[in-house]
Parts: sequence; C-alpha cells; structure tokens
Amino acid sequence: MGHLVSAVGPGLGIATNESGKRRIDSADHTSDVASLLPDRQAGSGPAPRPAPKPAPKPGPRPGSKPNPSPGPGPGPGPVFEVGYGPDEQEEEGDVIMELDDMEDEDQQQQEEVKVKEKDAEDKLGVQVKGLTNQQLLTLQALSLLATTHAKTNQLRIPADLCVIVVDTETTGLFAKNKEVWMTELAAVSLVDPSSFISSLVRLPDDAKIEQKASELSGITEEMCRQGKSEIEALLDLVVFVQKQKEAQQKTDPRVKVLLVAHNAPFDAKVIRGVFKRTAFQPSLDLSQVFWVDTLQIVRNSGAREKKNSLGALVDREFPAIDTGSMHRALADCFALSALIHHKRDTFSALFQEKNWKPFYSDE
Repeated sequence: MGHLVSAVGPGLGIATNESGKRRIDSADHTSDVASLLPDRQAGSGPAPRPAPKPAPKPGPRPGSKPNPSPGPGPGPGPVFEVGYGPDEQEEEGDVIMELDDMEDEDQQQQEEVKVKEKDAEDKLGVQVKGLTNQQLLTLQALSLLATTHAKTNQLRIPADLCVIVVDTETTGLFAKNKEVWMTELAAVSLVDPSSFISSLVRLPDDAKIEQKASELSGITEEMCRQGKSEIEALLDLVVFVQKQKEAQQKTDPRVKVLLVAHNAPFDAKVIRGVFKRTAFQPSLDLSQVFWVDTLQIVRNSGAREKKNSLGALVDREFPAIDTGSMHRALADCFALSALIHHKRDTFSALFQEKNWKPFYSDE
C-alpha cells in the first residue's frame, strides 16, 4: 500500500504514502477530506490508560498498642489503633489524584464528542446523536465526496427528470408472516447532494430491532424512541420530493421523479408498507414517480466482481472510506450519490426508461 492508487475522479484522488496511510489529494478539498477520514491502520488509537495503583490496605503499624476487647472471655481478639505515616498518606494521595485525572479525562472526551456532534450538525444540518465517532467521520467524508463529485463530474441528467437518492434502515429483513418496520429514512438530491433529509423513525411499543440489524447500523430501540412517527417521516420525504420536482419544473414542466436506491425493491417495499399502514394520501402524483435499482444496473453492466453491494462498490472506488462505519441511511445516500457521479458512464443507464419501475410495482 505504499504506492499511489487510481484516481477517484477529476480533481479528487486517493493515494497512500510510504507509511501506508491513505490520503486524498484535491486542488480544493485536500485538507477538508483528509481531516475527516479516519486512520484505518491496525493498532492505531490512543495508548492504553495505565491502571491506577491500588490503595494501601490498613493494618497494624509497628509499635501500635492493642486495645483489649471489653467483657469477660477471650472475645474476638485485640483491636489495633490504625494510623498512616507520611509514606502511606502520600501514596493514598497519589491514587486519589490518578482517579481524579481519569475522571477529568473522561469528561474531556465527552465534551470533545459534543463539540464534534455540534460541528457536524452545523455543517450537515441534521441531528447526529447516536452516531459513533467513526460513523460521524465517515458521514462527513461521504458528504464531501458526494458534493465534490456532483460539482466536478458533469453527469448529464435530462431536464425532465428529478432524481432523488433514497435509503432506509429497518428492524430486519422481510420474511414470511413478519412485519418489517422502518428505523431510519434519508433522501439526497442527486444534482445537489447538499440538499437532503434524514430522520430516525419511532417504532411501535411491541416492535423489536433484530440483533444483526442493530449491530450493522448501530441503531437501537432507545434511539428510535426519539425519532419521528412513520407518517411524519413519510411526509418529510413527500415534501422534499415535491420541492425538488417544483424546482426542476422551472426548466421543464413535464418532470418525472426517479427514486434511486441500491437494491431498490427492498426500500420500495419498506416505504410502500408505511403508505399502507398509515393510509397516507399524498398530493404528489405517484403515477409520475418511478424506482430505479442501481444494484441491477451494476449487474447489467457486466461487472466482473461477484460482490456488488454498496459497501463493496465504495471499497473499490473510494478505498479510503471506512465502509464498516456506513449502514446509516444518510451515509448510504451520500455514498451512492458519489458513486453515480464518479461512475457516470455506468450509471447513465439510470435515465433509460427500461430500468424504471412504477412506484407501486411489486417487481
């Protein structure tokens, strides 16, 4: 890994230096991206904190006089008057100081996390509570990649198409006689990835997140309790799509909406399930809304690789990104947006009607 790897797009490349650490080179974004990308080398991270010295156990000091137990009989034995000399008092003071230092360090780390969360909220405009530090760094890096590639790679989107990248996180996978609930929903404008929505979704009291799903995304039932209701999250999506469509209609009044997702049949089924449960009737004309599956487009392109999941594609095209810290809805939307712009020759198939599926299609 000590050699330069292939560029990821005009004006933005990923390289490794001789020490093996990855970096991103860009005329305008080098310092921004490099500061966001986590060091993925094994063994990296802060040095282990030294264990505190155990406090001395009190005991009889040489020369102490026994205090005989009262009452007749042998009793429990003599009780010694215990005292500490200067050495023991100093050692005890050292232990207390070490514990105080550890407490101050933990408090400082918590404050640093709060500052990073606030900084991310200011830059991204979304709530980031519940994200690990690694997930936060990955989210910011993917956001920068998506917006940079949207500006530098001239993907030709037809004037009559409004393209929105969508992703959901759920309680698990679909199975017979099993209800799947949405835990997170996000959407990003393909033409301008700085325009997006994202929210956690509140679960019914009896709904449980499967362990594998929770481990993958990091989303817990406790986090979802602070989320929006299903219908609120759905309304956010409809309003977002409507606004993007209206902006596009200034260029062409015959605008159709493409909802793009990696493995779109899954996300489509999740969102249709919310429409069905809530009996929501949007003002948006859903007959002019279509799903497009980027996973199928990659497979149809003759890709030689066996693995074409979103994480596998990001690993191949943007190797500096820590894909293990993805699997949150907004991060996945940014990742797919960056990939579409970066691999525009492959993903130009998005705009071919043969790859569109009606919004309510079960295919």
